[in-house]
Amino acid sequence: MVKAEGIVDFIYKPIQIQDYKKETTYRIKSIKNKFRDKFKIISISPPYESLGEMVVTVSCSFKIHLLDNPHCKIVDDYVGYVFPTLAERLSTRRILSTKINQISSNGVNIKLSFRQLNHYDIR
Repeated sequence: MVKAEGIVDFIYKPIQIQDYKKETTYRIKSIKNKFRDKFKIISISPPYESLGEMVVTVSCSFKIHLLDNPHCKIVDDYVGYVFPTLAERLSTRRILSTKINQISSNGVNIKLSFRQLNHYDIR
């Protein structure tokens, strides 16, 4: 199993606009899966309108576990799997950016200075 750590920024649509910080924090903290991923909120923007709906931008640190992949020969090969894994586990297609600080496997750590940006038409 491979572990990735970093920061992700994404757009979230809160159910309650009046208490958006509390509700967003609760939803992110309640994400559970068999991999025991961890998400810690760094910041939540004030609500704004994007594509006709009220949303907030959330920045949070993550520690996720990636499944072993036979196509990945070295730990660096897993970089391309972080974004889709985050999108799946956060249940959003509106990830703005991911910054991977560290990827490790079997006790071997590799420091990265990689930044993956995804562009969206945010209005």
